Amino acid sequence: MARLFFALQPDARGRQAIACSLPDDLAAARPLPESNLHVTLVFLGELDGDQETAVRAVADEIAASPFALCFSELAYWPRSRARVLVPEEVPPAAQALRAELARRLREAQLPFDARIWHPHLTVARRARRGGGELRAPITIAFNDFVLMRSRTEPAGAVYEPVGRWSLPGSSGVGGVG
Repeated sequence: MARLFFALQPDARGRQAIACSLPDDLAAARPLPESNLHVTLVFLGELDGDQETAVRAVADEIAASPFALCFSELAYWPRSRARVLVPEEVPPAAQALRAELARRLREAQLPFDARIWHPHLTVARRARRGGGELRAPITIAFNDFVLMRSRTEPAGAVYEPVGRWSLPGSSGVGGVG
């Protein structure tokens, strides 16, 4: 069984923009490693090998356009004690990608978290209220989406991409992994 989710993963340019725009003080928070930065599209949960194969087949059928998210707010979420980047708006292409994944997962009768999607990018955990403002808005282009596996290590969660699919019109690599 593997704990899986679909996500948007910032490329090197996006990760650099995040690093340059975050305040020096994140309210004594524990910053996430660069490799863990992502925007969850659809959380799938614990899946067996057959379900993972079916999830990959769903991703193979997705036809959505590339888009960018402009993160303009560094918010504090008290329930999870997290500092998160929140986009100023969610473009129609991002909403369409999320909706298409959910629709196809539902049609394939695969389990997933169907709650309303509130895109965000967690940058730190174990935070306190406060911790400054963004130095500048951060715009990140997304030309693909990934299937990520989550595993728990003594130092915290580790997220690793196990599949990647290009969005049409982008120059990324399709369904690898």
